[in-house]
Amino acid sequence: MSQVSIVIGTRGLALLATFAMTITIARVLAPEASGAFFLIYTTVALAATIGRFGTDNLVLKLGSDARGASASVTRRLLAILVLASALVAAALGVFAVVFRPALGILPELSSFTLFAVSFSVVPLALSVFAGAALRGSGRVPLGVVAELGSVPLLTTVGVIILDQSGSAGLDAVLLVMSAAAALTALWSMPAALWNITAQHSASSAEGRAAPIISARSLASMMGTSLLFYLLTWAPIYVLGFAASVEDVADYTVAARLAAFVQLGATIQTSYLAPEFAGLARRGLLPELNAVCRRSTNRVSVLAAFIALPLVIAPAPLLELFYGGGYAAAAPALAVLAAAAVAVTACGQVNQLMLLCDLEHAALALNVAALASWAVLGIPCGALWGLMGVAVFAGLVSVAYAVSAAVTLVRQRRIHAYARAWEVA
Repeated sequence: MSQVSIVIGTRGLALLATFAMTITIARVLAPEASGAFFLIYTTVALAATIGRFGTDNLVLKLGSDARGASASVTRRLLAILVLASALVAAALGVFAVVFRPALGILPELSSFTLFAVSFSVVPLALSVFAGAALRGSGRVPLGVVAELGSVPLLTTVGVIILDQSGSAGLDAVLLVMSAAAALTALWSMPAALWNITAQHSASSAEGRAAPIISARSLASMMGTSLLFYLLTWAPIYVLGFAASVEDVADYTVAARLAAFVQLGATIQTSYLAPEFAGLARRGLLPELNAVCRRSTNRVSVLAAFIALPLVIAPAPLLELFYGGGYAAAAPALAVLAAAAVAVTACGQVNQLMLLCDLEHAALALNVAALASWAVLGIPCGALWGLMGVAVFAGLVSVAYAVSAAVTLVRQRRIHAYARAWEVA
């Protein structure tokens, strides 16, 4: 079996693990409790993105170099990550406890649960960093498992065990998620450090100047990743603020199912990111454009094929996967699936902008898109609820992807988008 086949299979299984976690939570907890879980889980993942401070993107870029990232540079990045993520975790824990009375979803949770969940930011950040380091140094399947598959898989198994024992409340489920993050970090970080050390020892890196770790560049990478994550899940916060946690649950189950439209593109990210970075660093523009053309054309066809049943018959599919409590999410699912096809056709714009030194332009696009949520998204949620937020989310995601694709063409002459007349 080829390396690419292994990567595709691993990425697919990782996405299925995330989908299985969503299904399990939606079926085990009541809609209100599942909405609270999804909101808290999204917030913790968001905090972990801040805590990584762009170190995961930098270790991936350095790892794409034939000589790899050195162990000493990796340790420096790791120290930055641990310090930043610990500070973020502490701030999140204090905020959750102090403002618990004002936050409608938190009063029933114990202080121990709030602090445990808050400090899961650190292992979540470590797991993603380890995954990026493994992917950059050639261990792509293992990196995908660390970054995307291990935490949801372990959480799913733990919640099923809790459900069988009759103790699957919101507190217990959140503690299981925190334990899954810790276990993932415990196996993934040693694997990443061992792999980087072995790779660096085997390379001819003597006399090479250590790369300069710029705080400004790290902050831009972190800001771009953070804002993109915020853009992806801004509807969760808008609905939590302007509507209800039941709407949060409805949107989450619809968004997770619609994410399958971008299954091919998400799988591609795992094995194309190191190739994109290598071609860009060597200035091989024709080769980079050829890879973009082939990959985007193929994955766009797959996206349209997957989206068709989600647009035509969303209600039966929601009932099949999540049970009968999420019928209100059907129109939102159809809208999100259609938008995902258009986004897929624009290509791997986020990875390309970060890997081709356009992180500042990407940051500006993310800020503009997020500002649109602040100005227009909240009114949409307040006036039209779940459907208004879903339509606005689709429009913003498509506008962002098109703008990023245009930026790549104008500033780097990189054509990331699908071209139907050049199917290869």
